[in-house]
Amino acid sequence: MAVVHPLKPRMSKTKSIVVIIIIWILSSILSSPPLIYSRTFTFTYANGDVRTICAVEWPDGVPGFSYLDYM
Repeated sequence: MAVVHPLKPRMSKTKSIVVIIIIWILSSILSSPPLIYSRTFTFTYANGDVRTICAVEWPDGVPGFSYLDYM
């Protein structure tokens, strides 16, 4: 509608900032479970190699299939 009514008032600066803050809060909440349940595991192999990995360990113990593994 900006082409049809170029001088019509749009969203105010304050409202834009509030919308951006809400988006950041929601995205932080939705992305927090992997942050909370991520753990590091250290494995020592028979040949002496030591490997450390970071994996998500859910409280119910079921690993499940997650698209997070592929991101």
